[in-house]
Amino acid sequence: MDSSNKNGTFSRIAQWTCLSIAILSSGAYAIYYKFRVVKKPGIYTSPQFRQFLLSHCSSLNKEYWPTAWCVGGRLQTIARVLFQSRPQQPYRVELVPTPDGGEFSLHWVDNEAHGNQYHKKARPTVIILPGLTGYSRCGYVLHMVDSVVKLGYRAVVFHNRGLGGAKLKTPYTFSAAYTEDFNIAVKRVKEHLPEAPLMAAGTSLGGMILFNYLAKHGEQTQLNAAFTVSTPWNVFESTKNIERPINRILLNSHLARNLRKGVKDHITMFEKHYDPEISLALKANTIREFDSKFTTKVFGYENVNQYYEDACLHNKVQDVKIPTVCLNAGDDPISPMHALPISATAQQDNVALVVTHYGGHLGFLNSFWPRGKTLWHTIFSEVVDAFFQRGIVEFRRNR
Repeated sequence: MDSSNKNGTFSRIAQWTCLSIAILSSGAYAIYYKFRVVKKPGIYTSPQFRQFLLSHCSSLNKEYWPTAWCVGGRLQTIARVLFQSRPQQPYRVELVPTPDGGEFSLHWVDNEAHGNQYHKKARPTVIILPGLTGYSRCGYVLHMVDSVVKLGYRAVVFHNRGLGGAKLKTPYTFSAAYTEDFNIAVKRVKEHLPEAPLMAAGTSLGGMILFNYLAKHGEQTQLNAAFTVSTPWNVFESTKNIERPINRILLNSHLARNLRKGVKDHITMFEKHYDPEISLALKANTIREFDSKFTTKVFGYENVNQYYEDACLHNKVQDVKIPTVCLNAGDDPISPMHALPISATAQQDNVALVVTHYGGHLGFLNSFWPRGKTLWHTIFSEVVDAFFQRGIVEFRRNR
């Protein structure tokens, strides 16, 4: 056999070997994916609340099939940011003054086109709280608004101070434990729409503000129901998890950069009202460093641990008095599985914790090319419709 024939034979053997390895690897991953990755969400709440959700939210009865090439929590978190589309919405902007001379903004989509089955003042309304430094033009917020609008309801996006077109007029920003601005927003919306059923939905930090608000106001809230997604429950555990080397590089430093950017243009104002060393926050490389140098000073905490203790949610579940659905992923790099209050919510009539095995932080991707809505948007849409169509009446009757 001459050398050319030998080379051709070896080439074919190599090709078949590579093909065989690829087929076997694909088959092995398919088996692993089907039996270890694909699972139904867990639902931790009272039997009555669980049955209500299973009866009215079809996605909670189904297995979750994460995007096959993007299963890990970090990948899900980053891929959603990179690929998700942004369906535009015609916002109407309202600037709301605060008692201390500041302001925040509400971005309204009144939905006259799709919501004509309801009287304008009685149209069910959802107030949306974006995540850390998030705003109404973020892709995940736009898809939330799109879901609400297609159901025939009204959407209102709440912005923390300095975001969404509001000027930062006072040396006061936002924190996970500060709920007064959101309380003003709820009252404002209710003043405009006294007859409309009112629900709120918070993502990540927005979910923390919402949950702290619910725990603080109890039965006095003017909200009828609530929804949170990817909300950190135990701030100490979340901070510890996001400071691990890979999470610190991929996530923590990016979030800290956004926080620095938010105060950079106003640092002179903060230096005048607080310790001049507050400017050290502009050198913060992690969320904890930023909170230690900035948030604690602005909100009067002795140290960052005192702030985190005040912001924690896992020990406030019993204080929430309206029906609230909280969605988390077990592999969320910011809100880890071991910190979820599963045992606490399992004993509550008003709070339901829904946990998927995969999904990351605000990820929950479930299509091969994840451009549009993800699983959590679908669950959000179903929960909103279930509450407005059946849930509020049922919960009032059962109380």
